[in-house]
Amino acid sequence: MLQGYYEVEQCKKNRLSSLITGIPNIRRILFWDTDFDKIDWGKNRNFVIARVIERGNREEQEEIARFYGIRLSDFKKIKKGYIDGIRMASLDDIAAMKINAISRGGRKKDFWDVHKLLERYTIGDMLDLHKLRHPWEHDEGQVLKSLIDFSEANGMEAPVCLEGKDWDEIKLTFIDLVQDYDN
Repeated sequence: MLQGYYEVEQCKKNRLSSLITGIPNIRRILFWDTDFDKIDWGKNRNFVIARVIERGNREEQEEIARFYGIRLSDFKKIKKGYIDGIRMASLDDIAAMKINAISRGGRKKDFWDVHKLLERYTIGDMLDLHKLRHPWEHDEGQVLKSLIDFSEANGMEAPVCLEGKDWDEIKLTFIDLVQDYDN
C-alpha cells in the first residue's frame, strides 16, 4: 500500500516538476527555512501554496494563484495535509495506524508497510507516534510482542513487493528490531 502510494506521488511530482517553469514574484523571506533558489515549484506546489496562504500578503496570494493557474477561492481547499482538497493522512499518522493494526493481529501487508516506514522512522519513533495517537490502546510490551507475532500473518498471501523482499526477510527484520529495542 505505502509503496504504491509513494510511487503514484513521485510520478505526480515529477510530472508537475516538468510542467512548472519560472519563479513566482513573491518575497524570499516566506521560505526562510529553505533555499529559495532550490525550490522545485512544481513538485512542491501544495507546500508553496500552503506557505503563501499562511504567511503571504494578498498580492503574493494573487501571484501564486496566477503562477499555478488556480482561483483564490480554491485556496481554502489547498492546505498542508490535503491533496486536491482531500484530507490525507501524514506518514506519522500512517505509522501510528500501522503499529495499531499490527498490535491487533496484523496482516502481512501491515508488516510490509511498517518495514517500508523503517526507512524514515525508528521502531522507537513509531511506538511514540502510536502512544501519541492511540494512548488508550498503547501498551508498549504488548505492541512489541505483536511485532514478532506472525501467527495470523503467516497464513495470508504475501503482497507483491516491488523491492524484491520476501516474507522471511521482513520477519527477521522485526525480530532483530524488537531484540535490539529490548536491550
